[in-house]
Formats: sequence, structure tokens, C-alpha cells
Amino acid sequence: MMTPREKFWVDIDIAALRRNIRRVQQHIGASRQIIFVVKSDGYGHGAVEAARAALAEGVDTLGVATLAEGLILRRAGISENIVLLQPSLDDELEEAIAAGLQLSISDLDTARRVSSRTFGRPVKVHVELNTGMNRMGFNPQEAVTDIPQIAALPDIHLAGIFTHFRPTASGANGEVTRQIRLFNSIIDTLRQRGVAIPRLHAASSLSVVHYPEAHFDLVRPGLLLYGGFNGSMSVGEPRTEPVMSCHCRVLFTRRVQQGEWVHYGDTFQVPRPMNLAVIAAGYGAGYPKSLSNSGEVLIAGMRAGICGVVGMDMTIVDISALPSCTQGDVVTLLGRDGNDEITVGELAARAQTIPYEILCRLGRNLPRYYSYPEILPQGSAKRRTTVAVSAISHSE
Repeated sequence: MMTPREKFWVDIDIAALRRNIRRVQQHIGASRQIIFVVKSDGYGHGAVEAARAALAEGVDTLGVATLAEGLILRRAGISENIVLLQPSLDDELEEAIAAGLQLSISDLDTARRVSSRTFGRPVKVHVELNTGMNRMGFNPQEAVTDIPQIAALPDIHLAGIFTHFRPTASGANGEVTRQIRLFNSIIDTLRQRGVAIPRLHAASSLSVVHYPEAHFDLVRPGLLLYGGFNGSMSVGEPRTEPVMSCHCRVLFTRRVQQGEWVHYGDTFQVPRPMNLAVIAAGYGAGYPKSLSNSGEVLIAGMRAGICGVVGMDMTIVDISALPSCTQGDVVTLLGRDGNDEITVGELAARAQTIPYEILCRLGRNLPRYYSYPEILPQGSAKRRTTVAVSAISHSE
């Protein structure tokens, strides 16, 4: 990509996102479909742009967390299915129904209130089961008594039944298998009680990779599609690629001597004569402060360690091994430069957080530059065009 006229920005590779979607579609098989999750502004990638890429690959259902996120997609002209994966409050129901959003239901009383506010318009709902997360959803005994009543309510169309698994810290293990069995047991009981079972969905990224028995009719991968999932790299696992990279520019370089202190506080004393670069990255735009004295960046394909604390909008790195480094040079904080790469998994581990937080914080706080695969006549070589979009263009 070209270097934009910015000091701190992210690049979003829409072509990579579309390739990831195709790989996951191939992995789950033609009989299943994807709910493409674009909550939290598409995990920082831009909800509207990510959604349009998914729709271009044949995805017909999008998943969001909030009413506001659903309305942003509708105002962008997206008319396809949008599921609110978070329960709606009473004062949100009428607006959500008017926008044609599909609602998540976790209790009978809410379902009754929805039914009373449809104004004769059928409303599609997805009923959530609690199989172990203990967040939202019907407990097993409630499910088998209340869901048949929900299915019978006026203007309520039962479009989906779903759960969200609670994996333990070790990831792939018997706890998820136990929850899959419980989910199937509840569904079997509902069938015995005459409920017409709609499409089922349960698998987020972890289960898409490790638990094919949890794929059901729909899957809900998020981080996997955005290229940030750190799987086991087992045989058959879909190999997805990063969609986001993050860069900044060198603002200033200087020489410091042994014994001098660098940046705020007394956290880094120079151990030997060093060359330093001030870079335009900081916690004010989402670069984790916890990377102080521990993070690394790439400049001209080489690693440069952070010296001192990460500031609000400036950070200092060691460029002693980069004598040609100068003002204006591009710095890679996330992504590939030459033969080296800082993955979101590495960045999250160094920052003592998770990849989700890294992508959301950087992507939502920084200008985003999108590269799109240019549509050319059949047989032409593929080229790319780059379009700049502000980080706040779809979140106001």
C-alpha cells in the first residue's frame, strides 16, 4: 500500500478478508452458512466495509451487538438479515422492529413485549440457550417450557436457536463438548414437544476450528475471519490471514549517552550510547501502554525495542541497529515488514491482553486505509486500489 499522509494509521486489506471468508466457507461446507459478526465496528475493521465484503462473498446474515450498530448498517443501505446478538431493552424494541432487525430473546417476558409491539409486522427472533456461559439465555428447564410459548406468540417468527459456549482457559477441551451435548439435548426435547426447530447456531471461531459437531446450520466466526485467531494449526484448520496492519511514522531521531534517562518517569536508563527514534504512536489512539519497555516495532524489516513508557501520542524506540533510519520513515507496529512480522497474537501477548482488544482499540481510534480488489475484465491481471476512510466515519 502507499504511505498515507498520516502519522499513525491502520491498513485494512479487503481482499484478504474476502479470501478468509471463502476459506471458512470451504471449511464448514456448502450446507452451512456464516453469520458474519461485525460488532464493535467490525472488530475495528469498519462494520460497513467489512459487511459489504462479506455480502459480496455470499454471506446473507450479519451479527451485531447493539441497536446502534444495526442502524448504522441499515443507513448504509444494507438490507440483508441483521441479528442483534445482545438483548434489546424495552425502549429499543420499536426502533429495532421498525428497522427489520432480528432480535435475541433470553426470557419469556421480553418475547411477550416484543409480540405486543410488532404492529402486525412479523418479527424474527433468535432464542438463546444458556449451556454454561451463565450470561444470557434460557436455562435448560426454562427453555423446554418457555420456548414453545414463544413460538406460539402472535407475530413472532422463531428464526434461530443458539448458544454461546464457555471455553475454559485451555481452549479446546471437554467443557465445550459437554455444552454441545446439553444444547443437543434441549433441542431434542423441544422437538418432542412439537416446536418447529429453526436454524441452529453455536460455533464462534474456536468451535469452527475445533468442533465440527457444533457447526449446525450457521456458524458465527469473528476473529477467525479477521485473521487474528491463534489456532492449533492442526490439519484441516482454515488458514486465514491478517486483514489489519498498523503503522506510524518516525518523528525525530537523536543520540543519547550512557546513564541518561528516557521519556517519562524513571523507567529506562540508557545502558550504553544509543540512537533513538521518536515515533508517532501512543495509548491515546489505542497502542497499549503496557508495551512500555517491552514492546517491539519493525523499521525497514528490523526489530526496534521500546525504550521507556508508551506516551499518549509519542513513543521512543531503539534504532542503534538502524543507522539509516530518519524522520518520516514508516514504522510497523502490527503486520509484516520485509521478512519479519508482528502478529496480533504476539502484540496481545506482550501487552498482556487478547487479540480482540488490540484490533478494536487500534481500528476504532485510527484513520483506516482500505485496499480493495479492483474488478477488471475476465483474464486481466489483478490490481488493487486504495481508498482512505476516517476511523469515525461510521460510528457517529
